[in-house]
Amino acid sequence: MTEIVINSCRILDGTGRPSYEGSLLIKEGRIERIVPADQTNTVLTATTVIDGQGLTAMPGFIDTHSHNDVDALKDPVIAPKLLQGITTEILGQDGLSVAPVRKDPALWEEYLKGFYGGGLDLSAEVCSGTGAYLEALEKAGTCANYGYLVPHGNLRYCCMENPGEEADEKESHRMAELLAEEFRQGALGWSTGLIYPPCSAARQQEMEILAAVAAEADKPFVVHQRSESDDILSSMEELFQISEKTGMALHISHFKICGFKNMALLDKVLAMIDAAPSRGIRFSMDVYPYVAGSTAMSAMLPPWVKKGSPAQMLERLKEKDVRRQIRLDMETGIPGWDNFADFAGFDNIFVASAKTPQGEALVGKSLSELGELWNSFPSDALCDLLIQEENQVSLVDYYTEESVLEAFLKRPETNICTDGLLNGSSHPRTFGSFPRMISRFVREKGLLSMEEAVFKMTAKGARVFGIEDRGTLEPGKAADIVLADMEALEDRGTFSRPAAHPGGIAGIYVNGEPVVSAGQTADSRPGRILRNRNQ
Repeated sequence: MTEIVINSCRILDGTGRPSYEGSLLIKEGRIERIVPADQTNTVLTATTVIDGQGLTAMPGFIDTHSHNDVDALKDPVIAPKLLQGITTEILGQDGLSVAPVRKDPALWEEYLKGFYGGGLDLSAEVCSGTGAYLEALEKAGTCANYGYLVPHGNLRYCCMENPGEEADEKESHRMAELLAEEFRQGALGWSTGLIYPPCSAARQQEMEILAAVAAEADKPFVVHQRSESDDILSSMEELFQISEKTGMALHISHFKICGFKNMALLDKVLAMIDAAPSRGIRFSMDVYPYVAGSTAMSAMLPPWVKKGSPAQMLERLKEKDVRRQIRLDMETGIPGWDNFADFAGFDNIFVASAKTPQGEALVGKSLSELGELWNSFPSDALCDLLIQEENQVSLVDYYTEESVLEAFLKRPETNICTDGLLNGSSHPRTFGSFPRMISRFVREKGLLSMEEAVFKMTAKGARVFGIEDRGTLEPGKAADIVLADMEALEDRGTFSRPAAHPGGIAGIYVNGEPVVSAGQTADSRPGRILRNRNQ
C-alpha cells in the first residue's frame, strides 16, 4: 500500500471546526497522522510527497442520493461523480433499484427504464438480494465507495401478487420480513418514491409496519415524498406521523418546494421542521444546489394512468379518452397529486434524455415546443413521446426560487446530494453539485462559511447513514481526500451544456489510493462496499 504525505496544505476536516494549516500522512489506506503547521519539529516522511501549498484538503464528498446502481456494475470509474470529488455514494434510491428481485426480472426492468434505461442485467446472481448485489459490486471492483438502501418498490414486487395496488396486512408483514433480511445482508437503510409506481400505491399503515423494522435496526427511511408542491404540508405530516409512531429516523430526499405559487408555504414548512424534535422525530434531508430538477418523464402522468405495469401504462396512452382525461387532470388537478404541468408549466419542462435517435434530437425542447412541432396539445405530445421512447425518457423542470433553495441549504438538517441520473447528460447536478456549493453559495453569495459547507458535503451525510470511518479528516479514518484550490473550485455545467467537469480539483484519493490527478482518472479500483455495522 502506498504511503503518501500531503505537505503544507490547508485542512478543512469536515467537522465544521475552523480550518488550519498542516500536513497529512496516509498509510495503509487510512490517515495515519495530521500535523498542524505550528509543530515545526515534526516532519512527515513517505515514499510519495505531495506539495499542498495553495491547496485545501477535505474529506471525500458523500453523495447521499445517487442513481449509479446499474452503471457501477459496468464501469469502475463514474467520471461525472468522481471528478467533482465524490468518493462515497448511497444507491438504492426512490424505492426502485436492482435488488431484491425474485420473480420475472423482465417485468421489473419495465419499472426501472425511466431511471436506468433498458438492457439491464437482472440475473439472480446480481439481483436476488442486497447481499448478492453488494457482492457483485465488490467482484466488479469500484473506484468509489458504495452503500445501498433497500428499495420499497422491490419489496412490493417480491411480496405482492399485484404490486401496483394497496397492500393488505399480510403482504405488509411479508415485506417487513424481507426488509429485515435485507438489513442483515448489509443495507444502510430503506427508500421509497411515493410518486413512482409501485411505491405510489402504498398507504401509511404499510409504511408504519416497515418503519418499525427500520426503527429496530436503527436504519433511516429515505423518502421521495408524496408531494413536493401543493400538498407538501400534508405529505410531510404523513411521514412525520410514521416517524413519531415508530421511532424511525426520517430522511427526506432532495427536499424542495415545487411551484412558484407555493413559495408562500416556506414559513409553514420550516415551522414543521423546527417542531420535529419536540415530537421525537429524528429528521434529516438532502438538497441539490439547483433551482431545476430532473426525473423520469412518466412522473408527469396522473397516478391512475400508471396503475399496473409500465407496459399497460403505455397501452393506455394510445386511447383518446385517456388522453382527454389526462389533459383535464393537468388543467384542474387531482388532490394529493404533484402536477408538474401546473407547478412548472409546459414551457418550463424540457426533454433531457431519450432512447432513440429521434428522441435524442428533441433533447432541450420544452413540451410546449414539442406540442407545436407535432401540432398537438403538450399533454398529447408527452404521451406520444413516452410511447415513442418506450418510457425511456427523462425531463428537466424549473420549479423554485433560489431564495427558497437557500433557506433549505442553510438548515442544520441538510446535507448535499446530486440526485444525478446517468442515462443521458440531463442535468448539471450530475457533474457539479458539490463544487457548486463552494463557488455559488460560499464564495459568490456568502450563504455559508467554507467550514459549514464542507460539513454538509461530508460528515453530515456520513452521520445520517451510520458511516463511521468516513466524512472527516482524523487519524484512523479512511483516507478519502479531495485536494482542491478553493478559489478555483467551480461547477462548469449549464442546463444547455450540462456535461462539463468542474475546475479547481488538484487530486482525489480513495482509501489512500490516488484516483484523480490533474483532471485525469487513474485505472484503479480502491473503492469499498459499505455494509451496515449491525448486520
